[in-house]
Amino acid sequence: MVKLKLSRPALFLFLAALILLLDSAAARWSPGASEDRLIAYAVLFDLMLVVPLLYWFLVARPAGKPFLRILPFAALGTFVSWLVLPAALKETAWTVYWPLELLLIAAEAVILFYEGRLLYRAAGRFRELVGEEPDMAERLRRAVREVLGEGVVSSVLLHDALMLYYVFCTWTKKADVTPSDSKKYSYTYHRNNNQILYAAMLTKILLLETAALHLIVQTWSTAAAWLLTAADLWLLTLIWADCRASVLQPVRLSAGGLRLRYGLRIQADLPWNRIASVEGVEWDVRRPEERRAAVLPLFGTPNVRIRLRSPARVQGLLLLPREVTAIYLSLDEPERFIRDWGLMAQDQGDRL
Repeated sequence: MVKLKLSRPALFLFLAALILLLDSAAARWSPGASEDRLIAYAVLFDLMLVVPLLYWFLVARPAGKPFLRILPFAALGTFVSWLVLPAALKETAWTVYWPLELLLIAAEAVILFYEGRLLYRAAGRFRELVGEEPDMAERLRRAVREVLGEGVVSSVLLHDALMLYYVFCTWTKKADVTPSDSKKYSYTYHRNNNQILYAAMLTKILLLETAALHLIVQTWSTAAAWLLTAADLWLLTLIWADCRASVLQPVRLSAGGLRLRYGLRIQADLPWNRIASVEGVEWDVRRPEERRAAVLPLFGTPNVRIRLRSPARVQGLLLLPREVTAIYLSLDEPERFIRDWGLMAQDQGDRL
């Protein structure tokens, strides 16, 4: 006998789909449904209250998420119920919608106020770190992490803030190599892979593609055309921000461990005791199973593999956190990095 065991998210999706199916059938095909106000209230109750509460009990609560996470599902339930109900019952539904919409707007206003307070605290922490952290990007990172944590939302906010900083505020800056011994243990990664050349080529292609696509889509929808144009401009901003970050923030070894700032693509702080080995690697020898548990560079051929003793949290694309056991890098001087790591790791072992 085979037992079927559903995960909590899968169970939620199954129950939500079942409720939607039953409500749709009752609203559309039950005798006299088009005039039965009780059916309208039942559909609204299920989609605007029952389904969000199911999400809370099956998904959000076990994951430690706040109760306010159900608000988007309540808003989505409002929209879906409007689609499910027949035209004759939409007027009945409207008498329920508008007070609930006011309640949702009030709740969202509270959330925005709370997030505004967090951003204000992050700005205050950023000012406090001026004397302690000279690098503005690192100061911004510390302020956001200390106040907002390391969740998905804070990671995306930090990514966009760093993106704007690098693309608008760093063109007159040079790579920071202070203190005096940091240059010896700094390792660039933007020269051999021709990252700036690729960025220039992508810029030319994207500008031509954006202009042509905008004119084509505009014949169908002006709003959609400008939305696609804004998305392409955001992508261009990201490409050049990553270039500037790659130039200004090399990979560094220090007494505390490895400070990995690989553009806006890979970022982490790894103490010595988390790193198992650092070795040269050829692109062809990577096994598929390693690929799934590793973070990889987007430009260039990886020539260094950092193996970790246990899964560690690393920020990847959009600075979103993920657990990995290996990190692949494409460095300009891989041999020097491996040699220096070996010497410093041995020195750290002797001290312990």
